Amino acid sequence: MKVTAPALSESTRSTRRRAAVVSALAATSFAVLTILVAAQAPALVRADFAVHNRLRELSVAHPGWLSTTSVLTHIGDGVTLFIIDVLAIGVCLWWRRPRAALLIAVTCVSAWLIDHVVSPIVGRPRPADRLWHVDGSAFPSGHATNSAAITLSVLVISWPLLRGLRRAAMAVAVLVLTCTVGVTRLVGGVHWSTDVMGAWLLSLMCVAAAAAVWPPQPPRSWSGSAPLGAQPLQDPGKGTG
Repeated sequence: MKVTAPALSESTRSTRRRAAVVSALAATSFAVLTILVAAQAPALVRADFAVHNRLRELSVAHPGWLSTTSVLTHIGDGVTLFIIDVLAIGVCLWWRRPRAALLIAVTCVSAWLIDHVVSPIVGRPRPADRLWHVDGSAFPSGHATNSAAITLSVLVISWPLLRGLRRAAMAVAVLVLTCTVGVTRLVGGVHWSTDVMGAWLLSLMCVAAAAAVWPPQPPRSWSGSAPLGAQPLQDPGKGTG
């Protein structure tokens, strides 16, 4: 007897369509921005210099702010984010949610790979008067890319599980963390504003594409399963023997 896979629910199909649209829009925006950056579009360069110069003035005038951001920027360090990625994937596997773990892994790895391919191709120099010593090309920001990839992934997989204030709190937390890393890169003068914008578009593209393939699971599929190693014991009086 032929066994067929269960049909996808309308909700799942709708989620996949929306995620695919978001990914396509983010990809298009990222591609356009990349071309403008590589071509050194005059309007874009002027805007980047205006933001950079203003933030540099504020940073020099407020050394305490600069010191604080120099600490906060390490949230986006490679080692820090690798540990967070592994922990997030581990939690998903513990709760027997391999699709959620796969979404996080694919999003973070793909964002990291695209960043490392695009960056040397564009070869954009960092601001010459940066306040922190950092090497490498500027576009897109690696810190902003990788931090946004994990925070957006966590938001996507947790979205169906939360309601009301909890959902709003999660969204705000993700927004704050993502913006914090991006802004610290601008305050330290190691990136242009469009480097951070490109990073966020790249991360959004990757997480939306992953969500289109592995859409977030509804709450019942999480609450109905006990974590690995925590399954309840079977009642011996209800056995089949």
